[in-house]
Amino acid sequence: MQAGGVIFAGGGTGGHLFPAVAIADALRHAEPASNILFVGTRRRHETELLAATEYPHHPLPIESSSELRRPWRLHRAYSAARRLLQRTEPMVVVGCGGFASVPVVVAAWRLGIPTLLLEQNVLPGRANRWLSRIADLVCVAFAASLVYFPRRARVEVTGNPVRAAFASPAASTTTFDKPTLVVLGGSLGASSINRSVVDGVTQTPEQWREWQFVHQTGPGDELAVRASYQALGLNAEVASFFPDLDQRLRRASFVVSRGGATTLAELACLGLPTIVVPWAGAKDDHQSLNAGWFSERDAMLLASDAASVVKGETPMLWDAICQLARDAELRSTLSRNVLKLGRPDAASNVLTAITRLIAAPDSGGSLADENTIDARNR
Repeated sequence: MQAGGVIFAGGGTGGHLFPAVAIADALRHAEPASNILFVGTRRRHETELLAATEYPHHPLPIESSSELRRPWRLHRAYSAARRLLQRTEPMVVVGCGGFASVPVVVAAWRLGIPTLLLEQNVLPGRANRWLSRIADLVCVAFAASLVYFPRRARVEVTGNPVRAAFASPAASTTTFDKPTLVVLGGSLGASSINRSVVDGVTQTPEQWREWQFVHQTGPGDELAVRASYQALGLNAEVASFFPDLDQRLRRASFVVSRGGATTLAELACLGLPTIVVPWAGAKDDHQSLNAGWFSERDAMLLASDAASVVKGETPMLWDAICQLARDAELRSTLSRNVLKLGRPDAASNVLTAITRLIAAPDSGGSLADENTIDARNR
């Protein structure tokens, strides 16, 4: 690919942004002179995540998915996106998912600019399901996603891109002084997971004296969770968000996580034993489908917290934590199984697809590529 403009459109959450950042990093590594621009919203979390990277960020006048149902607001965002594309003349627009990708991808389509979509979840998001009708190519993390796209969509199974820091397996936890539990609730935290863990250790603090806790709480619970660990005299590192989470994950004996597809992809590449607690409020229950895909392959454990009900019989989160803490053999089995499912090559795969798309946009990015599937042949 010649050095030139690539626009990543959408975002809003780490789950959408981090795969795009992984691709941008791969592109910048291959071609340092490449022009890269992220286009999204003014949401604080998105702004802060991208501020920590080297990439410029251009917000559109759109702040929520409800605005897509208001014609004048959608037209305003579309017009702003069209003007931006006409000014920057990108070679390709990559839709990262989420409502903010819609006006940019539509504007690119109407201007004849090649478009590619990233889909992280087993069940594609609504924006991507709709945009797949006009996009040149959709790159998905799971082959199970194929059935959800319309017949004329062109879909390639690439895996979900992970940042380079997450692309290699974690070192053996036997090299660390203390067994370590890492608790995540997504990039914004999860209060119900925070409560479940804190309530659990409060009941039996003596059993956890030899453990180290690394707890990402989200902005609302940081102070209370830190105070709880301190009152119990337990060794805990607590923060609302860890920008260098990969370093802490490499110390983990096991992890508690929500079912966001990007987080699960990162944990798989690291080969970490994981308890997944899908968020019941996720759109279309997509986190349960993500978690279920790994659970069906004996690669992750499913659990539920007080505010989350997972379909089928699943243990409560604290019971699952206690089980995994005492069962080193189970942790080893999960680690081996999940590592087999990791796709550290996903960013490279998507970058190759982008290169093909620029070279031959009318082919949908496919030059006799066996991984690219015309939906009509499924």
